[in-house]
Formats: sequence, structure tokens, C-alpha cells
Amino acid sequence: MVVEFTVNARESAQFKGLVFKSASGNWERYVTLGRQKKLIDNYDYIAGPFLENPNYIGNIGKGKALIPKGNQIAIRSVKMAVWLFKGFAGFE
Repeated sequence: MVVEFTVNARESAQFKGLVFKSASGNWERYVTLGRQKKLIDNYDYIAGPFLENPNYIGNIGKGKALIPKGNQIAIRSVKMAVWLFKGFAGFE
């Protein structure tokens, strides 16, 4: 499913985000820490490649590699989720 939103750029500036333009080393560290439940951050959203092989994390050090695929955005704060829902559903 693809859901498309049109948002006000000025309003969206209130949110703090982290964007990975590619599957860099920083992306790999972030994904690995997240999958290990060791990630602490305060972002409203994270955008970038998603992990095609989520079982990778159990194979660290066994010659397995992260496989990035496509792009996604993860909404990580209630404040941003409410803001998007209002824009999507037309609520005030």
C-alpha cells in the first residue's frame, strides 16, 4: 500500500528527522542497534532504505550482510502521527 501526503513545508519544520540517503555505514549501525533494541533517539521520523533481510541481526559475525531495499519513512512520535492524520483525513 502506498499512502501519499501533501504537507505544508513550514509546518513540517517543527519535526526532527533523520534521513539516510543510502545504505551507508551509519545506516547499518542504526538498523543493527534498532533491531537489537539498543537504540535511543528522539526523532519524530526516520527515512531511508528498509531492511530486506531482517533475520540478519541474529547472524552478526557469521558472514551475513544487511540488504537494503527501497525506501521508507517511520513515524516515531505521536505528535507527528497526529499531524499527518489531520492532514490526511482533513481533520482540524
